[in-house]
Amino acid sequence: MPDSVSNFLNTFDTLTGEVSAMQFHFSIVGSSYFASIIGIALYLMIVLYHKYSKKNMRTDEEYGSARWGTSKDIAPFIDKKKFFNILLTETERLSLSGRMKITKADNFNRNKNVIVVGGAGSGKTRFFVKPNLMQMHSSYVVSDSKGLLLSETGKLFEEEGYEIKIFDLISRKNCNHYNPFNYIRNEDDILKIVNNLIKNTTNPNKKGGDDFWEKAETALLMAIFSYLLQEVVEEDQTLSSVVELVRLADIPEDVPGYVSPLDILFQELEEKDPQNFAVLQYKIFKLSGDKTTKSILVSLGVRLAPFDIPSIKELVSKDTLELDTIGDKKTILYILLSDTDTSFNFLASMMYQQLFDMLVHRADNYYKGRLPVHVRCILDEFANIGQIPDFEKVISVIRSREISTNVILQNISQLKTLYKDTWETIIGTSDTFLYLGGMEQSTHEYISKLLGKETIEQRNISVTKGANGSYNENFQKLGRNLMEPDEVASLKGQECILKIRGVHPFLSKKYNIEKHKNYKRLGDVNKEYWYSREEEPETTGLESIEGEDFDLSQLQGLPEEELARLNEELNVEEFEALLEEEFEAVETEENNSAERNE
Repeated sequence: MPDSVSNFLNTFDTLTGEVSAMQFHFSIVGSSYFASIIGIALYLMIVLYHKYSKKNMRTDEEYGSARWGTSKDIAPFIDKKKFFNILLTETERLSLSGRMKITKADNFNRNKNVIVVGGAGSGKTRFFVKPNLMQMHSSYVVSDSKGLLLSETGKLFEEEGYEIKIFDLISRKNCNHYNPFNYIRNEDDILKIVNNLIKNTTNPNKKGGDDFWEKAETALLMAIFSYLLQEVVEEDQTLSSVVELVRLADIPEDVPGYVSPLDILFQELEEKDPQNFAVLQYKIFKLSGDKTTKSILVSLGVRLAPFDIPSIKELVSKDTLELDTIGDKKTILYILLSDTDTSFNFLASMMYQQLFDMLVHRADNYYKGRLPVHVRCILDEFANIGQIPDFEKVISVIRSREISTNVILQNISQLKTLYKDTWETIIGTSDTFLYLGGMEQSTHEYISKLLGKETIEQRNISVTKGANGSYNENFQKLGRNLMEPDEVASLKGQECILKIRGVHPFLSKKYNIEKHKNYKRLGDVNKEYWYSREEEPETTGLESIEGEDFDLSQLQGLPEEELARLNEELNVEEFEALLEEEFEAVETEENNSAERNE
């Protein structure tokens, strides 16, 4: 028996039973009985019609259901504590909490990764970065492309008890130091940091060519990094030491079988441990042959040239950033990057990679998977930072550790250029997308597609003139983008577009920074809040000469006032001369005393 017939009979039996159960109070005689039968039959026909003619109808959504979001749509995502929200627009915000309401209809938890896109002058700093810094609900790692954010917000954070750290790649003065060696735990970390260094010091416009040179340089760098970590004291485990060891590998031309000083160091290490990681990598490097080795060393020397610059050499000579502690207590780390010269920005990329690694490790091994203080990484001018290896994977796993990223771009093309194969994954791993305006065409097209299609009615009018004229009007439904690319391009200066995963998009006004409670505590608004860095004490000859420590008591014949003056005025060379004179005088006096005693 066909299923349709079977279903019909089953339905009929059910309805008959229901009718039989009803108490009808009428006389079963003549026409009354006939009328009852007719009524029941009509009832069955209506029920069966509705049951078997039912179709999947979505009225007014035939071509798309996109629409603009309302206050009702965003309400479940806003935290009741005002300062515990990520500020997105004038009317929309997102709670920093990972424990929002969960209902049968929806889970209102979203990750805190945000993509912000806005052309030059669209207000990325004014409408997004500053308002979110003023919230002061997290620890922050913020890229400062001009150095102004530090001056304008530093005093505010200082008053609120934040620990302020500064990594200045612009002036390289009066700031914290960063030593990558402090964050290397094993060979895996060596591989990651060396690959980062190679990738971000290679010309991004390089096309094709043999990558043999880069692989050879990588092998040598891994060998040297590993050697330093095993064989030298901690104070000498620096990038400057890497450069010095590379120089020790130099070999003269036309001297077959020459053994360089670096060869000797690794031979000694091999005698102790033939399977040592450093030894194995060095052997790979030495497979290149003498002539090729010379070329590899020249190439690597040029790559490492920035570490011969005194200010850079000093910047990486030790570590005071303590990246692994940023999630322990409220801290803000300003990373000052030049917006006109990216020569040293590879150091920022290295630092970010190690920052994420250390924070994840600390969360997993010290805090049962979640840092006590949320860490927000506000990556302004993201394209200038350089490429962070496996960034698309990093931002997908840091979410559960109370770490989030706010990637700030001028347009989508920047992300495509930097992360050719993974740019869509990076956007897809961020639950929030904020567009502030711009002029780049591919960005307009991307946002238009992101917003989706809506169903509209098209009105068609037909008019025929003449003696027998006619007028016809009809409507038909069709789909159109909620905003066409040209409409996205025509966004007004105070408008922005916000898309949160699983929520209709919002066409809103940009956040009004002047309404924020802490607005008048910004340095550019109130001069009393302009932040000035404390200058680091300069090293003088009285503290050290040629790496040797000296005691002021060595200058026995000088009064305290004179010592203080010398400490301020003398340079190393002058102090050496003075100290030598003092030693000669002391020695002469001792000799004279000995002669008198005799």
